[in-house]
Amino acid sequence: NCFDFFCVAITLIGFMAGSGGAASVFRILRLARIFRVVKKLTGLRMLFNTLIISLPGLLNIGALMFLLCFVYAILGMNLFGKVKFGENLNEDANFTNFGHSLLLLLRMVTGEAWNSVMYDCMIDTDCDSAADCARGECCGNDGAPLYFITFVILGTFITLNLLIAVVLDNFSNNKKEEGTNITDAHIEDFAQAWSKLDPHATGFIPCTRLVSLLKLAKTPLGVKGTRLSRLGILRFQKNLNLHVESNYLHYHDVLQAVTARAMGINPDALPHDVQIALETGKVKAKIEAEKKITTNAKARGSTAPMLQITHGMTGADGEQLTIEQLYAVQRIQAAFRGRKARREAQLRAEEERAARSKAKAEMILSHVKNIFVEVEENERRRRGGALPGRRPGATDSAMVVLRDSAQGSEIEEPDNDSARRSPGSSI
Repeated sequence: NCFDFFCVAITLIGFMAGSGGAASVFRILRLARIFRVVKKLTGLRMLFNTLIISLPGLLNIGALMFLLCFVYAILGMNLFGKVKFGENLNEDANFTNFGHSLLLLLRMVTGEAWNSVMYDCMIDTDCDSAADCARGECCGNDGAPLYFITFVILGTFITLNLLIAVVLDNFSNNKKEEGTNITDAHIEDFAQAWSKLDPHATGFIPCTRLVSLLKLAKTPLGVKGTRLSRLGILRFQKNLNLHVESNYLHYHDVLQAVTARAMGINPDALPHDVQIALETGKVKAKIEAEKKITTNAKARGSTAPMLQITHGMTGADGEQLTIEQLYAVQRIQAAFRGRKARREAQLRAEEERAARSKAKAEMILSHVKNIFVEVEENERRRRGGALPGRRPGATDSAMVVLRDSAQGSEIEEPDNDSARRSPGSSI
């Protein structure tokens, strides 16, 4: 809002100023509105914050650079102030006064033609080597290499690299903070994920639905978009340090736990009074939420559910349970139920296969019996009817063998003599 007010005020001042140089300056200042883009672009905001954070360090290194240039400018005036000009040591770049010396040294910090200026400062031909030579006619100094090389080392290789190191260090820290910083967008995304599991806005979800909530919420408050195994989800819940006091979890408890994990805060390491304040706030929020659930459930025409919240859940030895222990128990129970279901399905499949085999055998037996009956009928019709006092023949014996084979039992083979004496032996 302050930035918008500044832009609007500058615009109004520019209109009131009319035309002229001052009005043009005010109109140019309206270009500051482009900085609004910084809030929307994460990478640009990170660079801008890095620049602001690095300003104190840059000022300190800049002061060190100015002190170095100040000392070398004084030395350059005394050593090369009267040296005859050459190709690179000329009217624009020289050591004749402090201003020119300082500008030349700043140019040399960037590495531009410092060695050429050094050679011009070592001139020993067509010059006056006397001690009281006129300005611009003196010969160079043999100590020029030591002067220029030390300045390049201190100014370029050390001081400028210090500037780069400060900026990179602040950028790295800022990037790390941006990665762990919880914004309003993260909180809003977590609230939307919660609303999918709590459509009536009761403020509670079952403890067993926490994994579903984490899969719906984006990072860093959830795991949506990441490929975590069950072991990874278990480790994620372990880092939450979330204790289970009832069969339902409250919104503030879960939000505080995931936020502390994302920002690397250990609630147990906080001061005792801070822990008490946080715990008191969570208890008050849960009590108010439970009262609201009861009120809404008793209201006429309300569709809000009446949650059966059970408090005082503890382990077998009375110890306090954590959410990762509950998840581990849940996975063990799911694995046991799955193994039991698979075993029952296997038994059912075996029974079905046995029933199908039995039905198939009975069908084959019935089909063969019908064939034998039809053959006997044809034989009787061919001989003019059935013979009186007929003994069991090959047909009856074969039927017994097939029936007993279908039932899985072993019987003796049919009597060959009886088969030879039976009327159906010709089949």
